[in-house]
Amino acid sequence: MKWFVGMKREVAEEIRRSHRQKLTVGTVRKLTKRESEVLDALRRAGDEGGIELSGRFNRMRSKKSVVDTLYNALREGNLLEKAREILVDGSEEGGEREEEPDVDLKRVCWCWLEKR
Repeated sequence: MKWFVGMKREVAEEIRRSHRQKLTVGTVRKLTKRESEVLDALRRAGDEGGIELSGRFNRMRSKKSVVDTLYNALREGNLLEKAREILVDGSEEGGEREEEPDVDLKRVCWCWLEKR
């Protein structure tokens, strides 16, 4: 029975490790037209904190609502103000990190698969 408990812990740790790896690695996709326009405008405003904001935007560009809001602000002419409002540094508010799933394994089922 002790080997079963050990196996259960190993499987649970493997699941946690793979979840952490998915969070940190991620996939990098190409910039859309809107994303590149917002990013370029933030980089051009470098003296007013635009470089730092462009880095924050680059990390959050997977959220469509952020991109749409900043694109509309760019067209209205108040991009920096809106970017400072939306792109809050994660360390200031504790960050919006995804929590690890609670892994509660009750059973481990084994099966043998053969290729025919």
